[in-house]
Amino acid sequence: MMPQAQQEPRISQIKICGTISLCSLAPKLRHDASIIVPLVVEEDTIEPVHFRTLMITFHEDCDAEEVKQRALQNSLHVKLSRLSQSMDLSGQGRARDFDEPLPVTTTIVASYEAYTKKQFSVNLPSFVRGRESGAPLGRPPSRCVLSDETLHRVGIDIIKLTDCPAVEGGELKLVFERDPCVASVEFDQVVRIIGDSRDLSLGRSTTVGVPQPSSDPDATKRGRNSPNEQPYWRTIAGFEEAYDLAECLPSETVAVIDTGIAFNHPSLRKNIWKNPGEIAGNGVDDDGNGFIDDVYGFNFIDNDGDMSDDNGHGTHCAGIIGGLKDNESGAQGVCGTTTIAGLKFMGANGSGATSDAVKAINYCIQMGIRISNNSWGGPGRTDALETAILKSHKAGHIFVTAAGNAGQNNDRSPSYPASYNSPNIVAVAATDSSDEMASFSNTGARSVHVAAPGVAILSTYPPDGFKHLSGTSMASPIVAGLAALLVSLPFESHLDIKQAIMEGVDKIPATRGRVISGGRINAERSILWLAEKLGLQRRSFRKTTSRGLVHTDRSRGEALKDNEEQG
Repeated sequence: MMPQAQQEPRISQIKICGTISLCSLAPKLRHDASIIVPLVVEEDTIEPVHFRTLMITFHEDCDAEEVKQRALQNSLHVKLSRLSQSMDLSGQGRARDFDEPLPVTTTIVASYEAYTKKQFSVNLPSFVRGRESGAPLGRPPSRCVLSDETLHRVGIDIIKLTDCPAVEGGELKLVFERDPCVASVEFDQVVRIIGDSRDLSLGRSTTVGVPQPSSDPDATKRGRNSPNEQPYWRTIAGFEEAYDLAECLPSETVAVIDTGIAFNHPSLRKNIWKNPGEIAGNGVDDDGNGFIDDVYGFNFIDNDGDMSDDNGHGTHCAGIIGGLKDNESGAQGVCGTTTIAGLKFMGANGSGATSDAVKAINYCIQMGIRISNNSWGGPGRTDALETAILKSHKAGHIFVTAAGNAGQNNDRSPSYPASYNSPNIVAVAATDSSDEMASFSNTGARSVHVAAPGVAILSTYPPDGFKHLSGTSMASPIVAGLAALLVSLPFESHLDIKQAIMEGVDKIPATRGRVISGGRINAERSILWLAEKLGLQRRSFRKTTSRGLVHTDRSRGEALKDNEEQG
């Protein structure tokens, strides 16, 4: 943990709460069969270290490098003039005039297609003697160094002030705000998952001492699956019928932007994405993309290739998307052949920086990953995150996200990123096994797109076990998996996939007037709707004993019936 700065301003903390009780929402909880995970939010003070990080966007017709140098010079001018005056008043020395800006040296540390890292350094005057530079008193003139990372795919700069205590975060932010070339500037924000020990552990989980919730008499029946029993969500949402029409493609990848993935889990390891240009563990950026050892994904917290999950949340989401069937527990994901990339930006304590989430989106665009699941969020909006999602839309990316667990209406009380107005966002509410809206789920007739099962969802959990979890965090990866299934068809635009998800819903009473589409997802109906839009022959989707799969020849843009020759 970085040292905390003193007397920094307050901004909103984004909390993702493990249980409704922890977020003072216990009266709303009906489903005790499993823990309720993300997205209940609270206002609080976040770690001051994040006020040492700025997220900035610039107008295209401006010289961003010149703006950054000028902002640093102006911030230092104000700080050093103030320090000099205080020295004069205290009799420690004569006040200096700073008529000329201090020279700034720019050093390119690394430059790739995805990003460029630079350092801006200034030699501080000798009278400072380490007072404001962080150096010991009596040391010769010190340097002030700012780190800048320009994310090319999303058009955002991340400036870190941790190597320059002489510059105050609030002062630098104010200088940027006054510059007409700056489109937006804001402090970093934190997202956090607060875990809870209540669950129904299955298989080989090493979790010990977990009390079994007893208030729900149907918990065991609803939660535990026999090897021959399909998870309720696969049946209720039309997936069993959908698999007679289409199959997930091994060539398709879904990014799980979360706490990482237990990539050696028996139900996941065969489906973990592997970067073909990277060699594991050699400490070399083999493919030259700027990310060392990004074999299975990347860790944006530690800036390395270890995206292993030390929390559990990301692994659970990954298993819902692409977990292989476990014969002991019956757990299985939507797409047992689709690959999953772990993009880790939240750590063991369940917290992470918005700036790292932005970097993960930048990585998705760079690597051509077309679908991501984002089971995190809160009430604090940032221009940087919205800009990143909009840039991903322009790249043809589908951004699936959880609506939130506060039991609120997002039309009145927005939850982000679900409430951003980007065309590629699919915001997901949660329903239960009775097709009722989950009591904890956020909704929104103008802001939440669809509902999906999200109560007592059995999925993978580190290191090699399974757990039932509930939340819009679980509903979201079911929809991300549906998106991965739909892209097996020869679609024309990623917005076709979003529209198919929305048009194919079952308009059950619980969702009417509470989500934009008016319904809960139905995979079979979505496939049939997309096929009709694309002009595919219905005979290609006829159910047969040999499974009438849709095979896509992308070079011809046609769907072929099973047993038809691909000529």
